[in-house]
Amino acid sequence: MVAYTGIETVSNLGAETKNPARSIPRAVIFVFLTVLVLYTMLSMTALSAYPVYQDASGQWVTDLTQKYLADPILGITYAMPASIQPILGFWVAILAVTILTIATNAGIIGASRLAYFMGQRQQLPSMVSKISSTHVPRNAIIIFSLLACGVIAIGKVTIMADLYAFGAMLAYTLAHASIIGLRIREPLLSRPFKIPWNIRIRQRDVPITAIIGGLGTGVTWFIVLYTHDIGAGRLRLGNYWIDYLFVL
Repeated sequence: MVAYTGIETVSNLGAETKNPARSIPRAVIFVFLTVLVLYTMLSMTALSAYPVYQDASGQWVTDLTQKYLADPILGITYAMPASIQPILGFWVAILAVTILTIATNAGIIGASRLAYFMGQRQQLPSMVSKISSTHVPRNAIIIFSLLACGVIAIGKVTIMADLYAFGAMLAYTLAHASIIGLRIREPLLSRPFKIPWNIRIRQRDVPITAIIGGLGTGVTWFIVLYTHDIGAGRLRLGNYWIDYLFVL
C-alpha cells in the first residue's frame, strides 16, 4: 500500500501545480508505471535469489518467505556475494529510512491539503483551513502530525497496518464511486483530463476503470472488515478487548 500512496498524493497538490491539466495526468501515469516496473523487477530478483521448491510436506515454498518474511529485501542481500553483503545491507537500511520518511511527508501533505479544502467547504472547522504567513495550511499540518504521533505512541504496528488498510480501501472505494457519481450528475462539467475507456449509460460516460476499481477495493474492504479485529469493531489493549462501532 505504501508504494501506491504516491499516486493519490499527486492529485492532492493539484491546486499548487502549474498547468495541472497537463502535469497531473502525466505524473499519475508515470508513477503508476514506475511502481509496476520496479515491483515486477523486484519480484523477479527475489525468486531468482530464492527459487521455489517443494518441502517435506509437499508444499511449494521459498526461503524468502520461510526465513526472511519479516525483512524480505534484506533477505535478498544475503543471497549476494559475501564481499558486498555489508554494503548492500547498509544501502537497504538507508533506502528504508528514506522511503518511509518520504511516505510520511506525503501523508501529512495530503491530509493537510484535504483538510484545508474540507475546511473551506464547512465540512471541518474553519480554523483547520487557516493559511499561515508562509502560505501553507499550518494548523492542518500540526493537527495531523500530532495525530500521527499519537498513533505511533501506541506501539502496535499491526493495529496501525489494520487501520491503514481499513481506511485506505474505504477511501479508494468512495473515490471510485464519486467519479461515477460526478459523471452522472455533472455530465457537461469541463474536464481538462478525462479518464479513457468509458461506457455509455443513459447518455452518460461512465469509466470502466472506476467500476472495476470500485468493485475491487470494495471487496477488499469487506475482507479487511471481517478478517481483522480492528475492522470488525474490536480493539485489544493489553488484556482487555474494547468493542466499538464504525458509523458509515
